[in-house]
Parts: sequence; structure tokens; C-alpha cells
Amino acid sequence: MMSRTLAGASGVKKRIKPFLAVGLLLSAGLPDGVPARAGPPPALPARGASEGLAERVSRVLDPLSRIGATSGVAVVDLADGSVVCHRGAEKSLIPASNQKLLVMAAAVDILGPSFEFRTVLGWRGRDLVVVGDGDPAFGDAKALGTDAEGITAVMEEWAARVREAIGDRIEGDLIVDETIFDEQWTHPSWESSDLGKWYGAPVGGLNLNGNCIELTVQPATQAGGAPRWSVNPPCALVQVDNRARSSSRGVPVVSRLGETFRYGLSGTCGTRVRLQSVPIPDPGLFFADVLRGVFERNGVVIARGVRRERVRGVASSDPAGLPEDLAILAEHRTPLSDVLRRVGEDSQNMFAECLAKRVGYEHMRRTSSGVPKGRWVTAAAAINAFLRRIGVDTDGNVVSDASGLSR
Repeated sequence: MMSRTLAGASGVKKRIKPFLAVGLLLSAGLPDGVPARAGPPPALPARGASEGLAERVSRVLDPLSRIGATSGVAVVDLADGSVVCHRGAEKSLIPASNQKLLVMAAAVDILGPSFEFRTVLGWRGRDLVVVGDGDPAFGDAKALGTDAEGITAVMEEWAARVREAIGDRIEGDLIVDETIFDEQWTHPSWESSDLGKWYGAPVGGLNLNGNCIELTVQPATQAGGAPRWSVNPPCALVQVDNRARSSSRGVPVVSRLGETFRYGLSGTCGTRVRLQSVPIPDPGLFFADVLRGVFERNGVVIARGVRRERVRGVASSDPAGLPEDLAILAEHRTPLSDVLRRVGEDSQNMFAECLAKRVGYEHMRRTSSGVPKGRWVTAAAAINAFLRRIGVDTDGNVVSDASGLSR
């Protein structure tokens, strides 16, 4: 069962002093498969002639407690800091998607409002090299302002650039550098039931299409036959165990089979339909395989295989740590504002987690002499340091992840 959290500030004006509801957290059950999202708190009811603020707050919260919600609220006088009323304010609650507010604020402060994620395509020796920056919006249709078929548009532009600069054959390997983040793609405290859903997608230094695929299915010409299927983006790693059957009605169900690129298709298929997104298990391998396929379809052959390797250097004079012997062929930049919009408006979990790890990388780069790496633990350190810097008491505050999936 997933949890939903609502948060916000409710200004309740008196003739003399303003008040601010500094904390309102509600945790209630949602059906499985519905992502936790932040939203506005319920509006306070109109004030009666003799009813005080505490009574009005109670009228909001009492019905919620009867449906199994847990809540906490504190209303503070902005003039002197005194608590006007509180109810359950001392409780430790799961913030769910309110957690995204912390990482968004920390990202603007630590990375800066003009920050851009920068994914680089380069050439070194005989090898083609992609250096990731943890960009969650690469190949994201909404961020790119395209339809689902346009999620490989940047890769197609890269293929044209490579063909023009180098030719139609790469004699070496396709090297992918994802080392800006660690290799812990899913948080250890996320529930296993969430990992097969699009909102539980893994987090990598290279990401594509929210690290998900979509199957489109359509019925066979004869009832009972296996429906035809296609995958977007096209990925040679994907295998489908197709046990669905064509019928006059019905929509089949797709699920990932373990931590693999194998997927099960079951149920009945009555019409052509694009099924709900399902996550892939390995972001970097997914990115590389789709890129290689796009290049081949655009006339550029990579003769050898895919190789994971750290190219980014700590002592490089380049701000991004790119080595001097890497000839940059193309790059893709995503403004921080685009990522914040997807996190804030759509509560996109994977975007929030990438943002957190990128903040963790930057925090470690500034505060440690070791090799910087985006990890959940460095993200937590960065967020808590930011909160303390702006005067927030972090005692008892636990930053586990950024999306709020963690229990």
C-alpha cells in the first residue's frame, strides 16, 4: 500500500496578527500503483461566529482520521513565534512526496538556478564516448516537448553529427561513463512491489525516457492468436514472454520479470493500445543499447561492443572533469528549471532522485578531497547542510530518499 502526503501553508488572517500553518502532514492509503503526490492541503472551513482556529483545524482533520490518515499540524504566530494551536505536531511522519520540496530547494541553492545538466558525446582514439551528468530528462517526451516517438531525437542528431565528423563506421567501442553517480540504482528501502512500476524506475548517471519502456500491442487477425507487440524506444535487450491472446475486448498487462530485460505479457487484447510504462533494470546499459540501435538505423555502425569506463577525471582542467584527449562531438543540455518543473508539477520520482544525487555529487565535490560521487548518503548530507544553513533545526529529520517512496 502506498502512502499519500499533503502539505502546505494556510494563511489565517486576524485583524491584528497573521498566522502561518508551518506543518501539515497527512498520510493515508492509496490503491497500489498510484504514485504518491504532493498537493495543496484541504481548505479550512469558513469560521463560525464563536469558533476558534483550533476548532476549525479539527473540523478538517477529524474526518481524515476516520479513514486511517495520520496527521500533524502546528500554527505559529509570525510576529513572536508562539504556537497558536497544534495537534500531533510532535509525531514523526513519512513525508511521501513532500520530500521533493527539500531536494528542489536544495538544488536551487547548491547547483544554482542557471545550472544545466550536460551529457557529452565525444571521440577518443577509435572509441565513441558518452559522459553522463545524471540528467533525468534525456529522452523525456514532456521535457523535450515531443510525442513518444520523438524520445530518441537527440540520439538521431548525434548520429548525423558522427557520420559527418567521423564517417559511417566506428572501429572501436561505445564507452559509457555513468560514474557521476554510484551503482546503487534503486534505494534499498524501496518496497519490492514498487520496483516494477514506472514510479519506481532506477536512477543512473545516464538515463533515457524516465528509464522506462512502453509496449504497444495490437490483436492478431484471428481470435486466440498471440497479439503483435513493439517496444518504444526500440531496444534489442528487451525480451517479451507473450502469453496474451487476441479477443474482441480487453487490454493486456505487462510486467517485468525480475531484475532483467524480460517482460511478461498476459491477458486479452481487443484493440491496438500503448500499455503503461514499465521500468528497465539497468539505466546505463539501456541508454547504450538504444543509442547503438539509433546509430545503426541512421547508417553508423559501431564495430565492437559497449564498455563501461570512467572517463571523467578529478584533476582535469575542464569544469565537468572531461579529459583533454576527448574530442567533443556533441552535447545535450537540460536546464535545471525543466527538471524542477517535472518534479514539482508531475511529482516525477526518478527526476527527484537524480536531482538529489546530483546535489550530493556537488556537495561532495566542494567539501571532500575524495573522488566526488552522487549517492543517497551524500544527497542527505547536502540537503541537511542546506537546511541548517537557512536556520532549520534538522534534529530528528531523516532524509532517506528524494521522491518519498522510502518508508
